[in-house]
Amino acid sequence: MFEFFDQDLRRRLLRYLEGRISYRKLEISPSYLYMLRKGERNISDNVLAKLLQEISVYEFVFKFLEEVEVGPVGFEPTIFAARGRRPRPS
Repeated sequence: MFEFFDQDLRRRLLRYLEGRISYRKLEISPSYLYMLRKGERNISDNVLAKLLQEISVYEFVFKFLEEVEVGPVGFEPTIFAARGRRPRPS
């Protein structure tokens, strides 16, 4: 599930959330968090999952993804999801 996230992207996400997240929220020790920040240890899928809980989807997309595939003009899947309908395929 987390194959998309290489270690560079995981580290950038950790650096971005540095002021918002603590070792307690990540359920790790302070020394382990220090090692993650310095790149001495790889960021595991469990820690990544907790990091992703602290950031919104929109914030993640606009801060970390360079290319985002956009649908046709006027296509807003979030609005359709909020109304309980599925968008029609084009």
